[in-house]
Amino acid sequence: MKQRNLLYLGSDELLLNQDYKRKVLVILKAKIFNQPSLFPSDAPPSLITLAESYYTKYTIKYGEEPLHESISIPPDTKKIKLESVDIANIESIDVKTFGAENLCKQMLNRLDLASYLKSLGWESIDIQKALLVIAAKAIFGASEYKTSQYLEDNSDLKSICKIEHAISHKQLYRMSDKLFEVKEGLDKYLYTKICNLFNLEDCLVIFDISNTYFEGKKVQSDLAQYGRSKEKRYDCKQVVFTGVINVDGFIRHSKIYEGNKPDVRTLTEMINELEKNSNSKSQKTVVLDAGIADEDNLEYLRSKGYKYVCVSRKRLSDYELDINKPNVKQLTDRDKNIIELNIFKPKEYEDIWMYVKSPLKKIKEQSIDVKLSRRFEEDLTEVISSLSKTRGIKKLTKVHERIGRLKQKHRQ
Repeated sequence: MKQRNLLYLGSDELLLNQDYKRKVLVILKAKIFNQPSLFPSDAPPSLITLAESYYTKYTIKYGEEPLHESISIPPDTKKIKLESVDIANIESIDVKTFGAENLCKQMLNRLDLASYLKSLGWESIDIQKALLVIAAKAIFGASEYKTSQYLEDNSDLKSICKIEHAISHKQLYRMSDKLFEVKEGLDKYLYTKICNLFNLEDCLVIFDISNTYFEGKKVQSDLAQYGRSKEKRYDCKQVVFTGVINVDGFIRHSKIYEGNKPDVRTLTEMINELEKNSNSKSQKTVVLDAGIADEDNLEYLRSKGYKYVCVSRKRLSDYELDINKPNVKQLTDRDKNIIELNIFKPKEYEDIWMYVKSPLKKIKEQSIDVKLSRRFEEDLTEVISSLSKTRGIKKLTKVHERIGRLKQKHRQ
């Protein structure tokens, strides 16, 4: 659908009333498209005169020919044949999605991924399956079993990838394993291709880490281990995965680790992998969060010559901010909220620090503190009420034990 501006209405006082403006537009549109009005106009004469003046301007600019043929004239009632249709029970047969699938396939073609897989000695059918698996993961984000159902019932991705036979979830698993075998070279090829395609500067890298759990037992897996789950699933084995991302959001490198590997112990390996697969000699700045930015990791980055940006684990107790210096800046985020930045350098530190003041963030943190305090107080109230219940816990050692457990539960 394409929108075209035909006429600027100006700033007549009558148009400040939205109801008046709507009536003027109805009259003007009927004249431009040569459409008889279905209902008598209830517009006052002043609005009709205003619409006529706009139509005069329109004819001077475009002529008196209607923009289109008359398309909304009601048919003759004597020639109408009506049929009853139950809208709620209309069924569609063999309807499949095409838009997202076609877009993904076009992007894969621009990346010329098929040529790279062919250079590795892959068969043509395996290359088409690989492209299908990559596009399906980007579009559906579901399990292999659910994805195979989508491909058969809801998506036209198979025909776009020129695959005629059915694709089972086991085939998707095998193809994902085959892609993982060439992951290191594939990461390097794709990132180089993307940098050339979009003319990206390789100077800023963002390091992030997360984990995902398995609901199965994973008995024979070396990577799946019990660890600190960010999704609070301590009953399930998990793996830790890391990623190095550039400022435009493209993944430069990724790796999967054992589920019990501490977050702070992944940075060294990721930097080594980054240097091994990096073609650029430009100075890089690493962005990382407070969970990884311990003193050993920061010292390692300094020894490697990397600049870094992180949230400090340390709490400065004595520092001064000069609000009159030129390094105090005010910015706005995407929601137009004001953020104030103040750059300073404490005497006992080599790093440059930045004080970030955000009123919205302050309100959010206060709300979190209030919520956590309320939960702690509610649990303490239960301990108090138990003292007056018939079978409540009244023994002093048990009461102290309950309070201790609550303090552990509400550490913050």
